Amino acid sequence: MEYVAFLMVFVSSLLLVVSRVRQRFQSLERARDRVAKELDETKPGFHAAISIPAVHPLSSEQIKDMAANRGFTLKKANAGGSTIATYMHFTRINEQGTHG
Repeated sequence: MEYVAFLMVFVSSLLLVVSRVRQRFQSLERARDRVAKELDETKPGFHAAISIPAVHPLSSEQIKDMAANRGFTLKKANAGGSTIATYMHFTRINEQGTHG
């Protein structure tokens, strides 16, 4: 039983490390595509939460520019206590120029 628990912890840790390494070495095009997909799939009335580490090597300014070009404005940047939990929250601006 202890071996199963150890194996589960080991596999999940390994998956987390592999995920972080893939994000760290992704191309600029892939990072842009990821931000674009997240913004484009956001339904009206909801906010888009972009994970900053997940879209490395894009800077915060590049993410803001992409969001502004798609009709979003920065609601808040939230540092959730660690680097891996840092998100930028965007809301859609509707045709009247108000948030919605």
